[in-house]
Amino acid sequence: MRCPALTITLTAITAGLVLGCDGPVNPGGQGTGLPAAPECVATVDGVLAADELAVAEGLPVTYVRNAPGTTVAFDPAPHADADGVLTWDLRDGPEDVRATLAVEAPSGWAAEVAPEAQFAIASTLQWPDLLTLLDVVDGAASRELRAVGLASRDADPASQRTALVYDTPVTTLRAPITLGDVWGGQATFRDAVLSGLPNAGVEDWTFEVIDVADALLPGGTRVRDVLAIRVTTTRTLAVASDLPDNHETVHMLQLFAPCVGEIARAVGTDPELHAVTELRRLVP
Repeated sequence: MRCPALTITLTAITAGLVLGCDGPVNPGGQGTGLPAAPECVATVDGVLAADELAVAEGLPVTYVRNAPGTTVAFDPAPHADADGVLTWDLRDGPEDVRATLAVEAPSGWAAEVAPEAQFAIASTLQWPDLLTLLDVVDGAASRELRAVGLASRDADPASQRTALVYDTPVTTLRAPITLGDVWGGQATFRDAVLSGLPNAGVEDWTFEVIDVADALLPGGTRVRDVLAIRVTTTRTLAVASDLPDNHETVHMLQLFAPCVGEIARAVGTDPELHAVTELRRLVP
């Protein structure tokens, strides 16, 4: 299936990261089906700490989402449950697409596109052969997860080939972070290929931590200390025949749990995110 050039980077670069392998869930978690970094113990303190942001290869994790081309109602705010605990209730929702993702080492064509990338993960649930290329930068008490670019898994067929490398990698997640933190910037790419078409462009990114609450996943698993990160991306492309002014803004809410990773995302062009084109949920 051909992946539209405008879609693959606006919603794909901040691909959901699966952290670690089967292990303990966040304190207060119910059930044992969540992926969690080995020996990682989350502290319920409203902070994603550097040692709670871990990356490991090979763990298969399953997400579900609505069908591409559909719109789903969504409430981005957590609400008090029966016990008065602020919670995102993600138990019910569309399951038109079900896909299993895993962090992997770049290989073949993807490794040639960005030799500096340390990791790769499928960018979208519906197009698993489109990869987000990542690296990790560690400081004395900090960690950054950065998007290096995008690549199709294979160079052929040429009509589906994608190769994009940022002039400077985009920090899509960092630690420590807590409520109110903001980061972002501008990213440029040149001499790129998007779905077989030569291209170039500029992206403006903003990330803001807007909420901290519990989350209920399909099956009733409760995850503590989930941080909501609001992401806004405006991209201008050199070649964008289906946009009258060659640019588009996409809004996203990502829910991240310490020691677990992305447990949900909502994506759309509605700034309030009350109607979204993708509602993704982790299935324990």
